[in-house]
This record gives sequence, C-alpha cells and structure tokens, in this order.
Amino acid sequence: MVKCLGVAAKASRMCRIPLSTHHFWLNTDELYSSQIKEIREITLDYYEEALHKLIKEGNPAAVIFALKTQGKKRGYIETVHSLNQNFDDSNVHYYLPDNGRDEEGSIQDAQIVNQ
Repeated sequence: MVKCLGVAAKASRMCRIPLSTHHFWLNTDELYSSQIKEIREITLDYYEEALHKLIKEGNPAAVIFALKTQGKKRGYIETVHSLNQNFDDSNVHYYLPDNGRDEEGSIQDAQIVNQ
C-alpha cells in the first residue's frame, strides 16, 4: 500500500489478492484497518509536500488551490453566481436611504404592498 500511495486496487494487483479481500480485512481486522489509516496519513503528507513544492515554485494553480482550501477564514472563497435566475417583482425588496431628498414626505408615507 505504501508503494502504491494508498491506492488499494493497485496494491491488491501487486500482491495478487482480490480487492474484496482488502475490503474484508479493512472491515474485520482492526490492526489492518489502523495500518491502512496510517498509510493514508503518510500519503496525505506526501501530497501536501508536493503542493508546498509547487507553491514555492510559484505555480499559480497550486497557490489558488491552497488559498481556496486553507484561506477561507481570510476571505479566499469562491462563489458562483447564476445569471439565469428568474426574478419577479414579488421577490424584490427596495431599501431607500434617508438622504433628506424626500421633501414631500412621500417615502415616509409609503406602504409595503404584498401581492
């Protein structure tokens, strides 16, 4: 599993055991299961080191990925805006500032009408 970076299908082929045997051991053998979890952590460390190397090299995609995943609390988030939404007047709310321009008092006298 270590040589295969935790890819069970590849490791089972190398060891010439059915993949189902790996899954059986994973679900029934606590020692095997804990060792597989350790291998997955080692693999994750390997991936993180590779990402850090790419970031140090100035790889834009790596930097963007790292900020999107690790920089959320600093505002590095991605939002998707749909331009195909259907709006009707019943879903629109208008908020007008009190800027002193309403000399006649019409805004203060306005009522909200629900249709």
